[in-house]
Amino acid sequence: MGFKNKFFKVTSAITGGISSFVSVAMLAELIGSGDIELIIGVLSAGGIAMAAGYNTIHFHKKQKKELFQKKQLDILYLAVQNHGQLTPTQVALQTNTPIDETKELLDSLSDAGAMELQVSNRGNLVYTLIDEVHLQNYMEKIG
Repeated sequence: MGFKNKFFKVTSAITGGISSFVSVAMLAELIGSGDIELIIGVLSAGGIAMAAGYNTIHFHKKQKKELFQKKQLDILYLAVQNHGQLTPTQVALQTNTPIDETKELLDSLSDAGAMELQVSNRGNLVYTLIDEVHLQNYMEKIG
């Protein structure tokens, strides 16, 4: 997980915690005052804020998934250019992607049936395109 992603999650958690504490304290004070209209207004605003937070998180997850799928497609095109075979190191170097993320991407393509993990005679991990039909089906599946 990158620094930006960790920072986003930590700041979101802190902000959410502070906001929740203040909201509960404010609501307790309002309940004590008996002002029903104001209580309803505060609860409505809290619901809107919670919905906005959910939408932000949902949007972030959707963007992350789309980026992951784009990287998968980039790897598949790279495999086609390299006669159907790639090593994790080769992909990492050619796509400027960290090796752990590269391995995750290649494993996901293997799990989806687009590539097959093999071990070369020299003991290297090699991901091989299974066949063009599987590749076509996978590319249609992820859109």
